[in-house]
Amino acid sequence: HKGNTRFKNTYFGNMIYRIKNFKNPKIDDKEREKYIKKITVTFEKYLSLLQEKIDNLKITYIPSSSKIPDDIAFYLSKSSKKELVEIVTKNPDDTIDSKSITTFEDSINHAKIKYMFDEDEIKQNHKSRFLIIGDVFGNGSTIFTILKKLYDSTHMLNYFFIVVKDVKR
Repeated sequence: HKGNTRFKNTYFGNMIYRIKNFKNPKIDDKEREKYIKKITVTFEKYLSLLQEKIDNLKITYIPSSSKIPDDIAFYLSKSSKKELVEIVTKNPDDTIDSKSITTFEDSINHAKIKYMFDEDEIKQNHKSRFLIIGDVFGNGSTIFTILKKLYDSTHMLNYFFIVVKDVKR
């Protein structure tokens, strides 16, 4: 506006921003828990609609250092009585900063390296559909990589809930 750029987060965007970026001092554990539960309650409404239409739905998540998706997936699993299956882990040898990648193709290639899949869990759940929980949707390379991996293994459609879109990319 009038030559000035201002960034303003959405309601959920502000919660995610505070959890991820308030490090010193970090946000209070009670505040963090309140945010996670607010997000979970919203997702529960959509999850109940999916449950009506999909048999054998299971929950998984995209691991994050913030533990936001991990916690939301845990609470959703508990409230819905849907099994939580951990099929994705971060590659501990990956040291590339995702934000430094400039092309979508490079980002997809990096996601294939950054995330590892538990092939045994995927095989054991080959007749299941998954709801994948994430915290921030950047350019989509991570969720696309995970969805493709699951589809290639199960030949079924899977779903995702991601809390906010990173509009700075």
